[in-house]
Amino acid sequence: MVEKRNTIHKTAALSSLIPDAEYPAEDDVVLLRSRQYIGIGCDLVELSELEKSLRSELGSPSDFSILCTAEVSLTYMDVKSADALLQWASTLSDDTNFCLLEQYFPDGPGHPFSQTMMNHFQKLRTPLYSIHEYPSLRKQEQRFVDAGWKYANAKSLWELWSDSQFLNDLQRESLDKYEAFDEWEEFALFASHYFLLLASTKRSKTNGDSEEPTRETDTHVEQLRLVPQCPPRFNGQRRFGSIVPIKKHMVGLHGGLGLQTRLSSAQAYSESEVNHSIHDMPPTSIGARMCHSTTVFGEQCLLTGGRASPTMPLGDCWLKSNGKWNQVDSLPIPCFRHSTVAVDLGQGSKHVLLYGGKSATGDTLGQFLLWSEQSGWNEINIIARTPRARFGASLISIDNQTGIMFGGMSQGGVVLNDFWTWQISRSDEGDISLTLEELTEKLSTRMPLFRWLGRFGSTANLMGNKIIVSGGITVDGSVPQKYEIILLDISSLRSFMQDPLSHSDSILAAAGIAIDSDGPRPLLVGHSSFPVAERKVLIVGGGAVCFSFGTYWNGGTWLLQDATPNAVNEWLPVEPSIDSEQSPARTITATPQPVVTSADSLVTVSRVKIASPRDFRTIVDKSRPVILEGLDIGPCVESWTKEYLRNAVGHDRKVCLLSKAHLGENQKLNQNTNSFRSLFMIRVRSIWTFRRKTSRM
Repeated sequence: MVEKRNTIHKTAALSSLIPDAEYPAEDDVVLLRSRQYIGIGCDLVELSELEKSLRSELGSPSDFSILCTAEVSLTYMDVKSADALLQWASTLSDDTNFCLLEQYFPDGPGHPFSQTMMNHFQKLRTPLYSIHEYPSLRKQEQRFVDAGWKYANAKSLWELWSDSQFLNDLQRESLDKYEAFDEWEEFALFASHYFLLLASTKRSKTNGDSEEPTRETDTHVEQLRLVPQCPPRFNGQRRFGSIVPIKKHMVGLHGGLGLQTRLSSAQAYSESEVNHSIHDMPPTSIGARMCHSTTVFGEQCLLTGGRASPTMPLGDCWLKSNGKWNQVDSLPIPCFRHSTVAVDLGQGSKHVLLYGGKSATGDTLGQFLLWSEQSGWNEINIIARTPRARFGASLISIDNQTGIMFGGMSQGGVVLNDFWTWQISRSDEGDISLTLEELTEKLSTRMPLFRWLGRFGSTANLMGNKIIVSGGITVDGSVPQKYEIILLDISSLRSFMQDPLSHSDSILAAAGIAIDSDGPRPLLVGHSSFPVAERKVLIVGGGAVCFSFGTYWNGGTWLLQDATPNAVNEWLPVEPSIDSEQSPARTITATPQPVVTSADSLVTVSRVKIASPRDFRTIVDKSRPVILEGLDIGPCVESWTKEYLRNAVGHDRKVCLLSKAHLGENQKLNQNTNSFRSLFMIRVRSIWTFRRKTSRM
């Protein structure tokens, strides 16, 4: 309080608000006194001293309307003292209100964000106490009721953000004028872990108005198992990438945000040690990007859009066909966080349907575009109603001509919870149209799990006759683990569309996930998923910046499969990853030399031919010694004569030269001998000296 008092005193903008302020001595209980403001400094545990000070300055508190505020402060007190303070405050007046901002666990302490948050406060030696005693919104409300308050209502900050009575669309959208924003999942996670509670000694609305997102629902649960594979050393950290199939039992995760920056590389994953060519991957000449899409149809794959920064969306598109990647027609409007799906209109031509996304100006897009290799991108005619514009939605094809669409986020930053079916068709005249039907009202009143279906940033995959919806955020923010992966039964949905009175309860089911104890719970935001076998979906990548608490990265892979006793996951990154600067048109071939059995300290050094700086960068990242052959290292081959080196390096510098003759027939270098170290040092020193001298020229 002394520091706050001094800050007010020294800051003209603050002191001018209370020109009649008095500043007593620092050892006084009252540290600042004015007609409109009184600053009292005391230990809140000493409630009798606090009440004595209030009465000496104000008289009877019951004569006043009182507002108490606590912004992440009570939680640092021991629970007993904090509860006593709340009970004391409820007795001050018949018109006392309390506004509390504090942390809580929306899905228990085991959620990755919760763990990161708690570890942060533990490291700072400022542990949170109340959160363990009152971890949920309902328990926080009951805490105030038990302390004598007649009304208490708590809502998460994410609920308040999405509440039009708290912030309207214009207020939310106006924030984009100051800074482009695209960290929605991270914002939702943070806002889901903080709540604002209003309590009053006046009787108001009934308590418990806040709906606990984790309420139980009577619904079918299909037992699945999420099997982790989390090695001690994992180098596949990236989020907001896109899956590219490579071959059987191998997929690649392309682009995304890495440890430091956006990536143009692709990390291969396999359940076995198999080789692959970089030709299978998108070429690095495509450029670094995140929030893009890849659409697979047959042996082809179309990579679409994405972004650099939120104000720099990308419109280029790349098609993999016959094992080669080539640039095709660009999007009419560059966008990111759009949704794409493959469709088949017959006549031997494949198409890609694109919906939504966000543009460079921050506008949310609502158009449907259709791509074909012959015609490029064209806007498609919509029959019946058109959904609200959105980005980050789920668009799924069921039989190549029909499908569903749900979720996504509006222009105002609110997760949408509507549900649409779509059907694409071609008329006899060749005109292509898209018919949409909204089923939101019919489904929401009949399916207990419908509230968890509308998501932003989730992934959706076909697994048999079901659609697997994984992760993301909802209108409630963080998704409870019980509903983090849900299944939509296609057969039940079709039956419901024919007869709305039947099959509604079996359309959606919780996955009933059980995560093995030998692996952590994944943070299912920024992740990617792909069906790798019948009734198996692979989850890779993902993570989030957890506010100022630190960054959480998923450190492995997770395989969603039936909950059988012998369920295993052997999917791991295939080393090395395809580096962001690797040549798209060349595979580095390393030819190992004959191995001669000798001491354990001897290693085989491979001979490698490279053709570009990208190839060299790949070798550097492997951190393994190699011998480079066939290099064009410039005029030094001719100019580095004895006379030149004497002048450039210095005639008094000791030089150790090691030739093939010195290595002998075995061509072995012993890394623990002076010969190896001498060779390495002379190369480094000579190059450094040469660069230093030539830079002065």
